[in-house]
Amino acid sequence: MILSLLDDVKINFDSRDMSPARKRQRTESSASAATAAPEGVLHSIRRLVSLLEALERQSPERHSEITTPLFAALDGLIAVESDTRTSFNYAKQLILSCLISIVKSMDVPPYRPSLSSLGG
Repeated sequence: MILSLLDDVKINFDSRDMSPARKRQRTESSASAATAAPEGVLHSIRRLVSLLEALERQSPERHSEITTPLFAALDGLIAVESDTRTSFNYAKQLILSCLISIVKSMDVPPYRPSLSSLGG
């Protein structure tokens, strides 16, 4: 269920796909080449935040299958941030918090390098 909800939230932003009016507005602006995030992207991010807040209350460590979609969402947020003047720190914090909970819950022995793996 959570996996399908996360898959439904797509954060796709390509500054090259902007409408001609938006491109004109950007080139006429002397502030910078960065643009504001489109409303559709902002709506997707609001949905993502709501989902992540609910997930945090439901113990994200029980949902290791969402690791890949969480990394994809983080990648999308970083891409949008790099092309706009908008910061999504809260959404990134929620994603990282869920990922940390999932990783901490994994039953993986700690890595201890042997002398042979160190080249010695």
